[in-house]
Amino acid sequence: MSNNNFSQEVHNFEKENKINVLGGTHYSTEKFACQEMCNYFKKQGLPAEFIPEKPVLEDM
Repeated sequence: MSNNNFSQEVHNFEKENKINVLGGTHYSTEKFACQEMCNYFKKQGLPAEFIPEKPVLEDM
């Protein structure tokens, strides 16, 4: 169940039209690039740290 009208409309449209949707959060799809940037900086001798978070899944 979605917490906003836009997402709920999309979910309803998907269900009515039998459309499968693969959802990904902004964090979940882009964290890998940030992790690699940290690795790159470390190889250059610069301090870097990736700080993990929990993705917000409530509107997927």
